[in-house]
Amino acid sequence: MNDPVTMLVNLTTRLCINLGFMLGDGINQLLKGGMHRVNNRPTPRAVLRAQQVEAVETERIAGCRQAVLEFASAFGYMTRDIMSPEELEAKIDNGATGQELIDEFIRRIANIPGIALGQRPNGQGSFEIKLPFSLRDRHCYLIGRSGSGKTNLIRTMLLQDIY
Repeated sequence: MNDPVTMLVNLTTRLCINLGFMLGDGINQLLKGGMHRVNNRPTPRAVLRAQQVEAVETERIAGCRQAVLEFASAFGYMTRDIMSPEELEAKIDNGATGQELIDEFIRRIANIPGIALGQRPNGQGSFEIKLPFSLRDRHCYLIGRSGSGKTNLIRTMLLQDIY
């Protein structure tokens, strides 16, 4: 047992076994890493699905933009009373569609106190156009042809003020 050759053979055997285990583990890790990279590549179906999701999201954002622009051009005088830019941005970020924004705008217009100016047709019917009390003390002007209803509008506004 004290034979130096036997001890050397035993040490060499243990060293080779340990070296083999370490080498095997290293190769195994390399193969797993390579397989992991290969398996993480998106499939053509996944790429197509991601493109479809992106297209739907782009269309939703475009619909929201269109709704906001139409509303701002028609009711720009009321926008601050209806919804703050931060709230509008949060609604869009949370997934609201253009139609949902329009419905929310119309609902909020109905809740704003003010003088009724008339009705505006909408896809689902019509809703009331108002001059909010917050803008009532500011100057405004009415433009229209003869017989278009300017005087009747002023009379209606006066009657609402009296009531």
